[in-house]
Amino acid sequence: MQGLRFTEDIIIMGNQAADLDSCVSAFAFASLLTALNPEIKIHPLIQGSFEDLRLKPEIESLFRRAGISLRPDHFTAHFPPAPLKGSRNRALILVDHNRVDSPELTYRPVGIVDHHRDTGAYPGLSLRDIRICGSCSAIISEYWRESGLPLSRGNALLLAGAIAVDTGYLDPSWGKATELDRKEYTRLLGQLSPEDQDYLKTLLHVKNDLSHLNLMEHLKRDYKDFPVIGLRGGIASITLGQDEFFSPDFFRQEVIQEFIQKTCPDFLIIMHTVPEPFKRELSVFVPDQKGYAGKEIRQGLEKLKEPGLSINNTKQNGYGGVWTLYSQKNIKVSRKVLTPLLKEVLEK
Repeated sequence: MQGLRFTEDIIIMGNQAADLDSCVSAFAFASLLTALNPEIKIHPLIQGSFEDLRLKPEIESLFRRAGISLRPDHFTAHFPPAPLKGSRNRALILVDHNRVDSPELTYRPVGIVDHHRDTGAYPGLSLRDIRICGSCSAIISEYWRESGLPLSRGNALLLAGAIAVDTGYLDPSWGKATELDRKEYTRLLGQLSPEDQDYLKTLLHVKNDLSHLNLMEHLKRDYKDFPVIGLRGGIASITLGQDEFFSPDFFRQEVIQEFIQKTCPDFLIIMHTVPEPFKRELSVFVPDQKGYAGKEIRQGLEKLKEPGLSINNTKQNGYGGVWTLYSQKNIKVSRKVLTPLLKEVLEK
């Protein structure tokens, strides 16, 4: 297939959040490229640490069912260091993102397969496929179909599981599934046994059952850096509504302080995604000494029309910062939609 033939060893890496779609895209695409390029080594890579797998039970559950044992060397935290500058013995393919967000990995990008908004990075690559759809795994599934190669039960299960979780089983109310997602998911289900189909129906519940996680683990579970206008910020996606997140039995401001000092010292945005009934909320924390940043972020958010944000509450918390809490009318605006819109407004 055009654009899928390589002569160098390849690292295939998902995005910083290391969610199910990102992990599946890396492994399923690595499997396809290995079949097409048997003479080179192809290694799927997950950003993060092997020890943090417990934060994402849906990944461990689906990969185990698919017969894949994840190892420490599948994670960037345990991966061998990059070769010397200028070496071309390893190249990098990005899946589920289209700009390198792991600066310590200095391999040369040779390909992109993604379903987010195009940032314009790395033009001219022979493999540069960026299409808006519900799940990057749907694009990988299409590659498998067009290759004509047999799709193993394990890869079919991985791809179907990622599409299911990313689109809520193609639920129209989520506003994420496209025709490509529907076509590929239906095709993949047709290749799976009734037992595997029944298992997939439980996968979203497995993802949302996070009762074993504490506040710090919720923040780490699905976090991405969000550097903008010279600020070091970040955005975490959490499957807890504001009422539950800020409840006295769960919330600890000292944990927030510890997290932002290590990861995003200028501001932290939390996107609350509540599964049943499905809704989204937004919370923004800015330390007192970064008040100018808070003003910029709040003004930027309030200029956005698509999310339909309205302020629920603004409060001083006594721990050196201010929380601003928003409700979100348009539930179709996910983090992958919100962040480029906000970045564009702030950097005008």
